[in-house]
Amino acid sequence: MHPLDHALFSACPTVCAPRFGTFEPMPTEGHRYINAELGVYKEIRRSWGHVIQQVAACSFPYGPITESLGISIDPHGIANMLTAFAAQARQAGAHETAAWGCVDPQANNALTLNPVVVIKAGIGHIRYERPRANPNQVPVFDCHSHGHLPAFFSREDDADDGSNDDLKVSIVLGNTHQSRLSLVARITAHQINLDISDWLIALCHDGFCTPPLHAKRDHD
Repeated sequence: MHPLDHALFSACPTVCAPRFGTFEPMPTEGHRYINAELGVYKEIRRSWGHVIQQVAACSFPYGPITESLGISIDPHGIANMLTAFAAQARQAGAHETAAWGCVDPQANNALTLNPVVVIKAGIGHIRYERPRANPNQVPVFDCHSHGHLPAFFSREDDADDGSNDDLKVSIVLGNTHQSRLSLVARITAHQINLDISDWLIALCHDGFCTPPLHAKRDHD
């Protein structure tokens, strides 16, 4: 086998789900593809989360597996982070703002909201840098606001979220001039897209709502 093929197969392996035995999820961080009864699934494990999602439908003679999602971060920490970013978004008013929520894997995934280096920002747009990961700081929650506009994922958001193979949570807040901010959220990676908006809204109990149906996707 070519050494580069060996490195590729080791970094991103493909396995088959057992039909007669028990399927074992990944025990350590990484990602892989799984050929199962109803198609191809992608599995990603990080210190803070674990996801299995179907990425292609087809028929195989292998065993079945179930899509799943697990987040190993204190829910109160997530709620506090969202509350802090909501205050930041309200302070920015009609202008967009951004931050990253990062976890510390060596401190039980303790969560902090971190400022970002903004490249360009204004009404209707923002560009900012992703913080560098290190053993004590793993970027997880990619947060930005839409000012007075509703929360939604733009085409630019779709392109950014779909091109990155590292698992993250994307959050957009909108309607910052109203009593309840609109919120959309999803867990993303290359080929992974799971809507968790309702879960996050329920987690915070109050202060957030789903966006109006007329939210436009042509906004950047």
